[in-house]
This record gives sequence, structure tokens and C-alpha cells, in this order.
Amino acid sequence: MRYRGMIVALLALGLLGFFAVRELRRDKEQGVLTEGQLVFAHGTAEVDAYSLAIQEVGAVRFQRGASGWEVAEGPEGADTAYAPDVLSDWSRVRFVEIVDEEPRLEDLAEYGLAPVPAVRIEATLRSGTVASAPPSLDVGRSSPLKAAYYARIDGRQSVALVSVDVLGLRDGSGRQVLGLESAINERER
Repeated sequence: MRYRGMIVALLALGLLGFFAVRELRRDKEQGVLTEGQLVFAHGTAEVDAYSLAIQEVGAVRFQRGASGWEVAEGPEGADTAYAPDVLSDWSRVRFVEIVDEEPRLEDLAEYGLAPVPAVRIEATLRSGTVASAPPSLDVGRSSPLKAAYYARIDGRQSVALVSVDVLGLRDGSGRQVLGLESAINERER
């Protein structure tokens, strides 16, 4: 009898382990993010082109040319020297949590994501680079409850919170790439 209980317990543990591994594998295939995970886990070398739009500031599109980054579309003062910095700032942004799985249009406006997000960045990856969805990030307002910002990641419907590192895109390199002075530097003066 004693061994019978041990065998049943081992079978139960084995089944739990099987289902846990299956759930983790499914989440990975579907691109489900976990707390602290980078929202853009790609190096600059994996990106062929990207576009950045900052509400009430401007927009620019860069593409990789023979001698580095080139302005494909954007203002005359767009500065290619800061093009890699934008991708670097994006790659520091971390996922915090999902706050709304199925937001309505009114909810998106409350989060600062509609009609137009405060910041939008999207990238075209080099062929052969694996991604669960085309990389993109829409950034809205700051959360009143946490040191984080509302965002939509990789075109998903859900609204998430992302780390304050997103400020680099909005106030730092995002402005510099558009030929403007960093608002971060202005605050430090």
C-alpha cells in the first residue's frame, strides 16, 4: 500500500510537469511576455529599417544603406548619427504587466493610445530573423499607479505597462534623431 501511494504521487507530479512544460512552450510560441522581459529583443544588426513617430514632434523612417543608416523619409534635419541610439533605447524597454486584454476605443483614449499614440516605433527585420510578430511599440500615457507607461506591443490588442525606459524614445534619442535637442538633457541643466 505504501508504494502504491508513492506511485500515485509520482504520476501526479509527472502530469503536472508535463502540463507546465506544455503551457510554457505554448506561451513562447504565441509570444506571451513575462514580467521584466525585453519588448524588443533584437540587436541593431537584425534591423533593416524602422520608423519612429512622436506626437506633436515629428516622424522619420530610416533604412540601412551601404554606409550605415540613411533617412528614407523625414524632416531635413533628421540625424542619422542617432539612428542606432533609438534602437538601443527601444531594446531597454521592459514588459511590466497586461492591464487590459480587450480594450474598447474609449479605453485606448484613456490610456493615451488613441486616436494616435504619443510614440510609435516599428521595425522591419532582416530576412531570416525570427520574431513572433513584426516588432512595434505604441506608447501612451504614464500610469498613475506605477512607474510605467501604457503601451501596445507588436500589434497586439491588449494594453500593457512597460518600463519608464521608454522615455528615451520620447524625450531622448527619439527627439535627437529628428534633429531636435534631447528633452532629457534640458531637464538635467
